[in-house]
Amino acid sequence: TIYPNPVTNMRFTIDAAFDINAVVVKSLQGKTLYNFEVQEQKSANILVDLPKGIYVVQIWCKERPYSSKIIVY
Repeated sequence: TIYPNPVTNMRFTIDAAFDINAVVVKSLQGKTLYNFEVQEQKSANILVDLPKGIYVVQIWCKERPYSSKIIVY
């Protein structure tokens, strides 16, 4: 789960069922904008400085990516 979505203050939280290894934020064109390593936690607070728009967040758990879109407002 990613919240809040839309993101309003450059910060969002990820809660996962499995330990998170990494979080990657990409543009809709596939360009990697941020790449965060996470110390195997089920929750992560992410701080990003992005212009308004829609982005893809890849959450890596157990060496598999799970993708979701976020709206930055």
